[in-house]
Amino acid sequence: KKLYKKCSKYLGPNQSKFMMIFSILTYSISFQSFADSKIEYEKAVKLITEDKIEESVQLLQEISSSKDKEYSMKSNYLLGNYYVSKNNIVQAKKYYQLAIEDTKNTSNEAISALYQLSTLAYNENDKLLAEKYILEMDKRTGSKQANMKELLGMFYFAVIKNTEKAEENYNEAVKIDPNNLRYRINLLTLYEYKNDSLNISKTISNMKKINSKVSNKEIGIYYSNSSNMSLAKKYLEKAINEDKDLTAQFNLGIVYYNTGKKDEGIKMLQAAEKMEIKDATEILNKIK
Repeated sequence: KKLYKKCSKYLGPNQSKFMMIFSILTYSISFQSFADSKIEYEKAVKLITEDKIEESVQLLQEISSSKDKEYSMKSNYLLGNYYVSKNNIVQAKKYYQLAIEDTKNTSNEAISALYQLSTLAYNENDKLLAEKYILEMDKRTGSKQANMKELLGMFYFAVIKNTEKAEENYNEAVKIDPNNLRYRINLLTLYEYKNDSLNISKTISNMKKINSKVSNKEIGIYYSNSSNMSLAKKYLEKAINEDKDLTAQFNLGIVYYNTGKKDEGIKMLQAAEKMEIKDATEILNKIK
């Protein structure tokens, strides 16, 4: 109001009214354009569900160049996904980069765009760039999300082969979410890799404190489902030999069969069938 009074003395009465009307009109148009971006974005997403991809892409490109930061960013992310599906990596990178321009943006789309860029960098064997994007994901989420620490741990363990940084991040994940067994089994996998028997025992003990149902058999099944057959075999054999849990023969039989020990696997499954373990007969019939 003060600013308007200062300006109005330099204008005639009609000019003053015009300036006020112009300001209100400009604000209304600006507000309406943001509302339109939201409507257009929702329309583009609906077109995707209707498998009208090309129409959706055209609409998203229009929104991408709009002044609405939120829906421009969302559109850039979807366009990045589209070009990845077309194996046009140059264009995919371009739109993902546009999606992450605002370093304060912590939306799911911005974080996902960073992850996609990290994956593309990894595929191009640029490990340092891949690491940079994952670190940025962690930074944008305030370094307080357990799943981000887990992702960093997995990256350092599987890609960089830096077990110290992997352990550090896995431990951070455990601190943030201490009752989540997934984060603790990441540590178990790392300690198995390092052959660290003391920490292996300590980690399993801590897992059992969280959930009394944790056993060698359950750990073995987890590793089997994760396609880590060497550790699946180790823990299922421990279940049979140490825990005297003969029901683990069913699971171990499948592991043996899938890792080339077919005869041993069939024997295990036959033993499980005699114990009337569910699905054993069905698996044997499939093998036959």
